[in-house]
Amino acid sequence: MLLAYPGRPASAQLNCNPGVEFYPGGALRRCTLNGHHRLHTARGQALTCASGHPAVLYEDGRLRSCVLAQPLASGAERCEAGSRVELERDGTLARCEGGPAAADDEGWHYILGQGRTAQQASLCRHHDVVLDLARAFRQKGPRAGYAALNAARGCETRVESFTPRDVLATVTIRTGDGGSYTVRFVEVTTAAGVTEYLVTTRDVRAPTSPAP
Repeated sequence: MLLAYPGRPASAQLNCNPGVEFYPGGALRRCTLNGHHRLHTARGQALTCASGHPAVLYEDGRLRSCVLAQPLASGAERCEAGSRVELERDGTLARCEGGPAAADDEGWHYILGQGRTAQQASLCRHHDVVLDLARAFRQKGPRAGYAALNAARGCETRVESFTPRDVLATVTIRTGDGGSYTVRFVEVTTAAGVTEYLVTTRDVRAPTSPAP
């Protein structure tokens, strides 16, 4: 679980999945979290933002919104786990909305042979390029790996419908807090019937066999 403190840009502490959004000036705007993150509001109140959901920051790095992994009490109001909190710039709670977030089985993994619709994903057109990216992640670490992904020919982040077909490579990344996550390189078929290659930190599972 990573920390961001009042007065410090939260972007320096966040572990983000591919598909990060930035403000025009270069500051981090939106990041889909890889792992639960314990963050502090501008008022110093701690809250735990949920893995697999976007955290949105103000341009100065202060937390603007996230989905809660644990309940949050703010004055007389209580926000349950799975709800999205919206914060003012000074850290006060603007609103707390929604019930439990999408279940993990719905949102945080892919199944081989099972199509997924309208996913924001990092996709590459070339087999050799994605294998080179896997080597970069394995040998040089995630910073160099994501830099290579951003610069690679035929790779882009876009919204696409696709069906995962095969996991070509996996790379386990160790984090500074003693945890880890896995980057997977997956062959997929897009809705147009084209073979492309997905770079993802989501789990990719084999289909379960039906009960006899």
